[in-house]
Amino acid sequence: MMSQTFCILVNDNQDVLPRVIGVIMRRVLNIESLTWGKVEDGVNKIKVTISGDEARLSRIPLQIEKIIEVISVSLIEE
Repeated sequence: MMSQTFCILVNDNQDVLPRVIGVIMRRVLNIESLTWGKVEDGVNKIKVTISGDEARLSRIPLQIEKIIEVISVSLIEE
């Protein structure tokens, strides 16, 4: 079991956070921490640390990028 932290920039929309969480939960991964904050007008940042199987974690960025409101997904190297 490993963990990775992602920084996700999203358009300001109340539905985007549940969608991101849904992608993670459907892949049977655990959310260790999650923060949400405003970056600028109309753009928010989600910082989420996820733990689980390495193969499932590797697919998370591609799955989250499919959400229309998502601007970018990047892995934070620790």
